[in-house]
Amino acid sequence: ASYSSGKYLMKPIKTKDMSDDEYRKLLQHWLLAMSASRKINVLVFYYFNKDHLGNIREVVDTEGLIHQTNDYYPFGTPFSNSQSDVSFLKYKYNEKELDMMHGLNTYCCLP
Repeated sequence: ASYSSGKYLMKPIKTKDMSDDEYRKLLQHWLLAMSASRKINVLVFYYFNKDHLGNIREVVDTEGLIHQTNDYYPFGTPFSNSQSDVSFLKYKYNEKELDMMHGLNTYCCLP
């Protein structure tokens, strides 16, 4: 059997009473678990820095890298050069969802 030690999976060891086929199957299961554990470690957390009005001004990851900056004119029109990735965050001015199709903020309801 394979054992979990912290966040690493230890490679199974073949015992005397185990046949070659049993060990091969156990090794295949171990390889599947190893590939699955690599995919699990891709969680990324983003932090939203807001200004005094509640507008999301920056999107920052856990390492402090800025992924998006938002600067606005009065009444919510974004500066053209302030957004690094427009589709990264759909909630922008006054924490309202930006409708990319029409370029408008949805203030009350969606159809």
